[in-house]
Amino acid sequence: MKIQCARTCWFQTIIGVGKTTVIKQVIQKLKENNEEVSGFFTEEVRHAGDRIGFDIVTVSGQRGVLSRTKSVSITIWETLILPTLS
Repeated sequence: MKIQCARTCWFQTIIGVGKTTVIKQVIQKLKENNEEVSGFFTEEVRHAGDRIGFDIVTVSGQRGVLSRTKSVSITIWETLILPTLS
């Protein structure tokens, strides 16, 4: 797994190895230590065992549809993702 951190962390590796699980645990630990945490991660969405897309989840708990089969939500980029990057 490749991890890059400074002010921002990016996790990059093959599908299904636990990237989302790791980032959720890191966020929880940072919050428990009263660290300031912001940002977002993606969660895979499945239906009947098939991946149908991804949701975007902010550290504050907001959730939105990022993509579904053959479509991407520009509105979610503008309302959830961009504000977490500023």
